[in-house]
Amino acid sequence: MSYPNTLPCWRRVTSAGMTVALLCLLLVGCATGPTPQGPIRDLIQLPQSPAAYLDPMTADVPMISPDEAQVLARQFVEDYFSPWHRSWPANDAEKVFKGLHNYDSARMFGENRQLRSPAWLEGLRRQSMEGDYPNARLRALTVVNTSMRVLPTMEPAFQDFNQAGEGYPFDYLQNTAVWAQTPLFVSHFSDDGAWALCESRFAYGWIPMRDIAMVDDEFAESFEQLDLMTFTSDRVPLYDDFGLFRFRGRVGMLLPFIAREDGVFQALIAVRDSLGRAVLASTSVPQCDGAEFPLEATAFNLALLGRDLMGQPYGWGGMYGHRDCSATLMDMFAALGIGLPRNSSQQARAGHFISLDGLDDQAKVKRILDMAQPWQTLLWKPGHIMLYIGQYEGRPVALHTTWGVKTKVGDREGRHFIGATVITTLAPGSELNELDRPDGILLHKIKGMTFLPGQTMED
Repeated sequence: MSYPNTLPCWRRVTSAGMTVALLCLLLVGCATGPTPQGPIRDLIQLPQSPAAYLDPMTADVPMISPDEAQVLARQFVEDYFSPWHRSWPANDAEKVFKGLHNYDSARMFGENRQLRSPAWLEGLRRQSMEGDYPNARLRALTVVNTSMRVLPTMEPAFQDFNQAGEGYPFDYLQNTAVWAQTPLFVSHFSDDGAWALCESRFAYGWIPMRDIAMVDDEFAESFEQLDLMTFTSDRVPLYDDFGLFRFRGRVGMLLPFIAREDGVFQALIAVRDSLGRAVLASTSVPQCDGAEFPLEATAFNLALLGRDLMGQPYGWGGMYGHRDCSATLMDMFAALGIGLPRNSSQQARAGHFISLDGLDDQAKVKRILDMAQPWQTLLWKPGHIMLYIGQYEGRPVALHTTWGVKTKVGDREGRHFIGATVITTLAPGSELNELDRPDGILLHKIKGMTFLPGQTMED
């Protein structure tokens, strides 16, 4: 019995199938994915340079009297170094370990978009050693730019990825970025010794041990006695005496310096030795990237500080070394010696607060234009804060770091992403058909404005 030769036919079919498969793969590989959202109209029509909003007549006029500036700077430095003068944690166990309990029954997702298991949280509970708190009382400082975490892990905890304003990048374990050379009080160590629970001037949380160095009495005393400089440029690379890269200087960071000559600050930095102790090294900072602390509180200097921040990506809680709305303002005003708190609701209470609650949008605009002083007034809505910098074609404008504007199509909420430090009107995205009205209009949600030091107007 003979069988027909089907091999050539099989080869033809297989060849054709493979060709189709390859074409499909090529098409998938060439696909561009979701169409990127275009920039909102404000980002096209409004100048994105802070200097464009300066009044030439007042740009260099100090916003704070010399006496008040001196008082504020002295208080800032005292608060800045205050972690080194503690003998006991400023925060109790209930506060610092709330993350262990807040997320106990919550639906939290990992980076793989899968639910976190009870075993994952139980492991972090063991690492945290809550029952032994505090198991340390030490001084330290950061030697690199790092993050404070709610729990001793770099693994994230997201809420529902399908819900607008949740999922990536909103990691609920990310507390804040902390720049290098920030003084710390260490109150606790994790079970494996890889993490330290730390307090700074403005926040507390877990920091990887490799990112800090311990400080003794002699080091702290000498470090505090030196003059300080601050950065006017962002992400300035810094190298030690041997040319080894250490970290990037950031707006809001302070360094002690010993000399200023030939257009360069000769500054000191702490580095970590093999035993985890802080030892001094020197670095050079070009004067074009820094100034003696505090920088004079003028509109020009705030615009200078904002220059490098414009267009930088939004960073939830300082993720990836980026900034969110309150971090941007805290860092800008830190350079002036004005110590704003870390989160937006606290910043709204950091000066004389004027409520705009209950006013319609038109009345809010009138009140802002009539009363707010450019570069000295914060505009606040729950969860977001901005710096009022003046008018553009009769409309109030603000400098702020924002994730996006709220949209709604049918019953489905979404976001039109901005994700950067920008200058906008108080109705960014108003031209979008899908903008959620009125809740997606920024102005509609503004609850008040805060007059920072230097303003004397009353309600």
